[in-house]
Amino acid sequence: MSKKNNVSSPIIYEMKIENNDFFIDKNFIDANDKNNVLTDYPVVYIHNWETEKKEKQYEVYVGESIDIYQRTGNHIKNKTKKGSWQSKINDETWQVIVIGHEHFNKSMTLDIENTIYDYLVGVDSVKQIHNGRGNPQKKYYPDMEKDKIFQKIWKKLNKINSDLFPTIEIIKNSALFKASPFKKLTDDQLRVSNDIYKYLHNAYSNLTIKKSKSDLEQYLLSENILGGENKHNIYKYLDKMDNFQGLIFVNGGAGTGKTVLNTNIFYNISKPIYEFDEEDQLEKIKNKECFLLVNNKEHIILYQEIAKKIGIEEDRVFLPTTFINRMKKNPQKVDIVFIDEAHLLATQNNQGYKGNGHLLDILKVSKYVVVMFDEKQIINRTQLIQKKEIEILKEIAKFNGSYFELNNQLRINGSEETVNWIKSITNDGIINPYKKDSKYDLKIFDDPFDLEKAIKDKNEIHGNSRILATYDWLYKNGEKPEHSNTWNVIVHTKDGKVWKKPWNYQLEKNKRKIKGLSWVEIPETIDEVGSTFTVQGFDLNYVGVILGPSIGYKNGKITYDYSKSKNDKINKSRRFDIKLDNEVEDYCLELLKNEVNILLTRGVKGLYIYAYDKQLREALLEFINNKK
Repeated sequence: MSKKNNVSSPIIYEMKIENNDFFIDKNFIDANDKNNVLTDYPVVYIHNWETEKKEKQYEVYVGESIDIYQRTGNHIKNKTKKGSWQSKINDETWQVIVIGHEHFNKSMTLDIENTIYDYLVGVDSVKQIHNGRGNPQKKYYPDMEKDKIFQKIWKKLNKINSDLFPTIEIIKNSALFKASPFKKLTDDQLRVSNDIYKYLHNAYSNLTIKKSKSDLEQYLLSENILGGENKHNIYKYLDKMDNFQGLIFVNGGAGTGKTVLNTNIFYNISKPIYEFDEEDQLEKIKNKECFLLVNNKEHIILYQEIAKKIGIEEDRVFLPTTFINRMKKNPQKVDIVFIDEAHLLATQNNQGYKGNGHLLDILKVSKYVVVMFDEKQIINRTQLIQKKEIEILKEIAKFNGSYFELNNQLRINGSEETVNWIKSITNDGIINPYKKDSKYDLKIFDDPFDLEKAIKDKNEIHGNSRILATYDWLYKNGEKPEHSNTWNVIVHTKDGKVWKKPWNYQLEKNKRKIKGLSWVEIPETIDEVGSTFTVQGFDLNYVGVILGPSIGYKNGKITYDYSKSKNDKINKSRRFDIKLDNEVEDYCLELLKNEVNILLTRGVKGLYIYAYDKQLREALLEFINNKK
């Protein structure tokens, strides 16, 4: 058996075709005893063909089998079957690649198959993936070798066709890959997904006990939710809520894996092909009418691209307002709605939306609504939700048995101490002494020019690294500034220099080349400054954050002055039709804190900070160097 650090190389072979049948050359098998893994062991295979030669676009099918000849024979027979994926094959460019390894067993081939699908989601040249089964395996022997074997497989595939199988580094920087539904879920995510499946399975099997609004009110009374001076307003709010048993609430902070969990469950229920066991709790909910919503145009593009690739109808992904307006005309409720970044839902009417708030209106037209929520990522007064309302929603879900939490930090690749250091700034406004972390690159800069150079150096090596800033410099979408071609972030340095960079989406770009790409993936944006509007929900390898004039330091604590923010979604007050909170909250302050929280939690490998405020900059430098 191979040593753990010396995993043998996979055998990869491009099958020959003769008389409309694929085969493996006998001379190849006989040439080396190791080559018999293609015929005597379980294998993974990849069908691919070009659909557009000019732009190198491919359709792909990945499978696994204990008999490659029988399986490919069956696929060839189905070429005449109308509507099958085989009927789409372009014979001129059709290729079948078979992959074998001496340690392949059924569990590992299923896991390798799933990982290949996961990576293909992030490949720009892949137009459509067929038969994505979403079949990651649990523990098996030798699962500890799987990642090493896969990396060797992918390197060999890259040599065969670098357009279809680009390098692992390129794929890992793709936003599509990061949101892929084929990700192997963590134990934390798996626990929540299984609980959601169970809740939906019981509901559709009529195993859930129906509860009345009065039952809910009695429960809320027992939990002291209906007390206080605003209890009549709380009753009024509950009267507006239809279908409270349809609410499934997932609470999780930035980087806890909400997006992957959401796309995974959405795909598993709504995908066109799935192999069910008789006892499978998905059996009752497979092929239900599912929709995925997010109130963010960057994410809509991302999810529509994923849906297209994995064979889900394009009209399953919507902005919430579009979905509500369309479904209002539908006499039947839709089955299941998944809402990513639910903290971005509108709670106030605007020019294009008139209603009771996105969430209440979505519940009204749906049987079940799964929300992914983080109150510390609300950054817009039109999305503001009162603390009492958040408490009510969580308690309603607990009453239903449909409240779940994600707790493990998956984005920041640092120690628990590093994660807590960032949290102490964003949650408490306290700068603690920092212990150097070998896994995470955290630096404070005294000059924005040095920060820019550091980020550009990291972008050259690792890709996907950008500069972001708090919204403390003017930007008006659709308007041009008087004395410049672009709206800029401007910093006057201590030595009298002027650092100036345009805000996001200001520089000229090739519209055709960037179609379907998020701001963080567009090459030219390395010379722009991003904001929460372009990076919320996305990862960066290294992030450089400029904390602007609204963020200061006084008497040993970080201060927030929203009067210095140029974001009119933050620095203007908000009234609520139904007042639920007993105390008057300083929502502007909370929104500004949330903005800083989002910016500081984007970096996977590193975080670089420059503070505009001199006192804050000096405090950060002192604490990071452990001088205090």
